[in-house]
Parts: sequence; C-alpha cells; structure tokens
Amino acid sequence: MKADIFETLKKVARSTSPAVQVVAPAAGHTPRAATPVVRETVKFECPVCGIAVDEDATACPGCGAKFAEEANEDLECPVCGASIVPSATSCSSCGVQFAGEADTAAKRTLVSGSTSPLKSPPSSLRERLAIVRTSRSQASAPAPPKDRRALYKELPFLVNEVKPMLLSAKEMGVDIEEPKRLINDAIAAGKRREIEQAVRLVAGAKHRLENAFAIHSANGIETLLVEVERAKNSRSGDVRGVEQLLESSVGHLENGNFASAFTELSKARDEFDKHAGGYHRAKEALLAAESLVENSRAFGIPAGPAEALIRQGREALGRREYDRAAELGDKARTTLMGVLPDVLGTALKNARNRLLDLKLRGGDLTRAIGLLKQASIHLKREEYGDAMRFVRAFRQETGAV
Repeated sequence: MKADIFETLKKVARSTSPAVQVVAPAAGHTPRAATPVVRETVKFECPVCGIAVDEDATACPGCGAKFAEEANEDLECPVCGASIVPSATSCSSCGVQFAGEADTAAKRTLVSGSTSPLKSPPSSLRERLAIVRTSRSQASAPAPPKDRRALYKELPFLVNEVKPMLLSAKEMGVDIEEPKRLINDAIAAGKRREIEQAVRLVAGAKHRLENAFAIHSANGIETLLVEVERAKNSRSGDVRGVEQLLESSVGHLENGNFASAFTELSKARDEFDKHAGGYHRAKEALLAAESLVENSRAFGIPAGPAEALIRQGREALGRREYDRAAELGDKARTTLMGVLPDVLGTALKNARNRLLDLKLRGGDLTRAIGLLKQASIHLKREEYGDAMRFVRAFRQETGAV
C-alpha cells in the first residue's frame, strides 16, 4: 500500500487552492462542475506573539501557541444552514424563529406562525426533503470487501472518489471536519498496514460527505422555498419557474444525484433573483444591518442613526418599495462601517493584553487563542460582524468585560 495515496488525501483536505471543483455524484451519474468560489487566503497576527501566521495554521511558527480548530461558537440554522450565534432566537439569513433555548442548533424547532407563513409548497416538497434527510441519516456506509486483494483495489478507487468531494465540499462551504478526521485515522491505519480499517475509514468519510452534500442542498432548497412563499404572498414576482427548478432539484436529491441537485438549485436561485429578487435583496440588506447593530451595541458604538434607517427600510419593505428598502439597509450598514475598524483594532489589542495576563496565571488557553485567531482573520477580510462575534466569544470565554 502506497503512503502517497493517503498523503494526496491529506493535502486535498488541507488545500485552499481554487482548483476545478466537481461534486462527487452517485454511482452511474456523470459529475458536473460546480461553480468555484475563490476566497483569498489571508494572514493574521498571532494573538500571543504578534507575528504573521497563515490562516489555516494550527500552531504559531514563532511562539508555538496552538490554535483551537473548534473555536467557532456559531450554530447552524436548521432551515438554511446559515451561521447563527447560540443566543439567537431567529435566523438572520432566512428569518425563521426558533423555539426552546435549551435546544441545540440541529434540534431547534420551527415555530408555527413565524416571521412569514410556512405553508406547504407545491407537491409537498418539504415533506419530500424531510424524507431525504431521514433516509440519509439512517443510511450506513457499505462494508469493505472481505477479500484482501479486493481491499487493495478498493482503496485507490475510494481515494479517487473522495478527493473531488473534499475539494467541492470546501468550496461549497460544507463542513468537512468529520470526514477529515476519518481520513487522518485512515492515514494512521495505512501506516500500520491495517488495510481493511483504512478502507473502512475512507468509505466512512465518503459516506459522511454524501450526507453533508444532501443536507447542504436540502437546506438550500428549504431556504429558497421560504422566499418563494413570501414572494407569492407579497405578489412580488412570478416564481413558477423557480418552483419547477426546485421540483427538479428535489428529484435529483432523492435519486442521490447531488451534482445535478446542486446545479438545479443554483438555477432556481438565479431565476428567483431575476423575477422576485427585489424583495430578497431588500430583506438581506436590512437583516445584515440589524445584525451589525446588535453587535455594535456590545462594543459601545452608538447605533441610533442606523436603527432609524432600518426602521425606514422596514416601512419601505412593507410598501413593497424594495429598491428603497435595500438602499436604506445598505446606508444603515455604512453609518457603522466607518468606525468599526478602529473599534475592533482596539478591542483586539485589549484582548491580547488580557490573554497575556491569563498566560502568566497558567492553564489551557488554546480555545481563547483560537477565538482571537478567527477574530483577526475576519478583521483582515473586513468581515466586521464576524470579527465582533468572535471577540465577544473570547470575552465570554475569558470572563473579560
């Protein structure tokens, strides 16, 4: 068994290069290229010693400080998959409300009569999506061949299937931490020449990725269904073509053809933006502004002018003046964006000083360091809302005021 088989997988799992992406399909289907999403790699300042470090580094090359990979405190909306803070009572992306503070993100229950009517769409697509989710959660990875010679043939075959899936997952924003863990375990098994265990683990990684693709597409379809219902209720556009594309996407999803499901979903999004996107863009602009206001309050930033603009935007949205509503939402964000870099820079400096004080006392600071790492990365990318959330998480972690 060649070690480079596993090294190839390891490099793919860690790589951030925008190679041509292919969503791995089910057997018998021809893969289609997914649209690559190129994201610039940035460097951040080590929260301990201050030297420049690559964003995917797990430890500082200067002082050796380790960064926690699980530092992200955000949860996932069960409808649209968007990132939400644990204390959120509604999703800032799709607007759905949650019931029960004790529930985890994966188990949050949708409140009937939430921000918009969630009526059953044509052909009961939601019920079909629920069946897809259930069937994927109950499915298990296939058992490896019993014949040892067949195992040696199976391993490179699985590797060739998993490689493009890892690349696609990274570019689509699908969580690959668990598949990466299985691959690392497979590498260790391969070094011990435990071929059956290595095959079992890589097959498990493939199975987890297939599940992740299915859930990712199902969440995307569910989110768009909410927007379609809102567009129909507000008569803000003809969405019949969108419904047909979503029907097709669900059909592909039911057949295990994840590439085609994602392609049809992307077409449906484009069609929706073309015919009913005014409402969607206005809603997104106002939600983004509201999220920024909420974070700004925690940093003592006056948000009164931005809140006034958001109120005007909501009123315009109610009058179906979508362009005006979007303009007011963007203007509300702009009023805050000018002061955020300096405020966040000061906040990060104070956080580093807090970290140094804690380091003198001893104890495990890996998680706190990881939170500051993420805050620094988002600040470099000018993603100020995310940067503020991580600084707030650091404060909570360390007991800082």
